[in-house]
Amino acid sequence: ANPDYIIPIGLTAIYGETLADVELPDGFVWMISPDTSVGNAGKNTFMASYIPEDTTNYVVEDNIEITVDVAKAIPKVSVDIPDVEYTEGDPLPALIGILPDVYEGVFKWITELANGLIAGENELEWQFIPDDTDNYEIVTGTAIINAQTTTTTSSTNTSTTTEMTTSSTTTAETESLASTLTTSQDNITETTTTAITTLPQTGFSP
Repeated sequence: ANPDYIIPIGLTAIYGETLADVELPDGFVWMISPDTSVGNAGKNTFMASYIPEDTTNYVVEDNIEITVDVAKAIPKVSVDIPDVEYTEGDPLPALIGILPDVYEGVFKWITELANGLIAGENELEWQFIPDDTDNYEIVTGTAIINAQTTTTTSSTNTSTTTEMTTSSTTTAETESLASTLTTSQDNITETTTTAITTLPQTGFSP
């Protein structure tokens, strides 16, 4: 007799895998080698057989079409940043892509810095665009660059010149200077005394 079975649905795989990576329900086997590639991204159909447990009373059903939904692969890539000293205002460095030979594509910065790097930590986004976008996803990642602060230091040297003048004073000039100072002091005393005595007394302390 012909056995009853349900064709499996919802089977998935990733581009680059083989049919051996696709798990079939009990009783189903692929009619081609399990090492066969699942093919390009999209919906692909492969032939399978259904083998009942009771092969004495039930026949093996062949040529059963089973659809596998193949998803795009995500490239396993990374980037390297040149190990140099960065200062605020510096432009973004060229990205160094690290990827296996199986991938081909272009690395580029997503983050745009019109004024260059800022002082401190710069968290920047990059992107890998594979040449085969039909079977590979575009990968986005982040990189961190630390930039130092730009400082401007100006120094001014000031020279101070001291001129010393030596003058000779005779005895007569010294006596004349002393007399003048005494007379000036007396005048100051008299003027101060007169000022105090002529001020109104009301409102002032003695």
